Amino acid sequence: MMEPGRQRMDKETLKSILSTPYAQPQWTTVLREVFGATNLRQTPNDIKNRLSGDDGKIAKAAFELGSFETADGRVVGLYQIDLTDLPQIWRNRVGLRNLLRQIIQDVDAALVVFVQKDKWRLSLISEIRVRDPETDEVVEQKTEPKRFTYLLGEGETVRTARDRLLTLAGQGYDLATLIDKFSVEKLTKSFFKRYKELFGDFCEHLSDSPQYRELFLESRKKLEKGWQDPAAKPIRDFVKILLGRLVFLQFLQKKEWMGVPADETAWTNGDAQFLKNLFSRTANKDHFHSQTLRTLFFETLNRKRDGDLAASELGDDIR
Repeated sequence: MMEPGRQRMDKETLKSILSTPYAQPQWTTVLREVFGATNLRQTPNDIKNRLSGDDGKIAKAAFELGSFETADGRVVGLYQIDLTDLPQIWRNRVGLRNLLRQIIQDVDAALVVFVQKDKWRLSLISEIRVRDPETDEVVEQKTEPKRFTYLLGEGETVRTARDRLLTLAGQGYDLATLIDKFSVEKLTKSFFKRYKELFGDFCEHLSDSPQYRELFLESRKKLEKGWQDPAAKPIRDFVKILLGRLVFLQFLQKKEWMGVPADETAWTNGDAQFLKNLFSRTANKDHFHSQTLRTLFFETLNRKRDGDLAASELGDDIR
């Protein structure tokens, strides 16, 4: 049941906020309508002097935005850290957490936005003592920095963050539930569940089409068990390899190593949505694999190229 007087943010609005550069007013709206935060400061409190061991090389500014209390009485502090260009926001997890070591002693958990140019990281940091239900002993429970984080901002795919965080909207929830929404273990299970579904859909599509079946199988073969038939192994092998390559490309583009401008001296400032944009500008989308992806796989990524330039059909003056 939605809490009285509390609005609920819709999917498109939250997606728009999470997939664009950080803006404090919009984030305040998210804190109020998604996380249910009511104790928000009108003017954020400057806390840069409380950052542990920072000499200005990592943080340009730091603010306390407010706090809220979970249904089980845990206090969650809300913070914003504006970073310099020195740390790499998607890599430097432990270092950023250590900045807040003094601050997070005052709360049960900290919801922190780390801002760097058009990217921002939303991290949940918690170091609390809880009672183990199996042993009845009091133990320390920590959220590991590399697990409980979403990378947001310009060019980032934010669907998972949006969908998982929206389940909190309008609800009363305890700290364990909040931690669960940031858990990479849950995300991994969700990923493999979806991967399995796509694998089956792709295999079924190829095995049900006479056109594609002839590419992989002897035409006289009958698939008594559909794509799971032993005779359909060539189809399953093809799909397995293709999906593996696409996952690898997703990793490369997330690092912005795809579509890097030719005049860049380092592998930086690439296109974080390279595959999506490549598909959009492909004229014959029905042959995206045979005419475009094959060029990317076998005429670009697997061979030495002059100046590391990509094939022209993949884009102009990119690596």
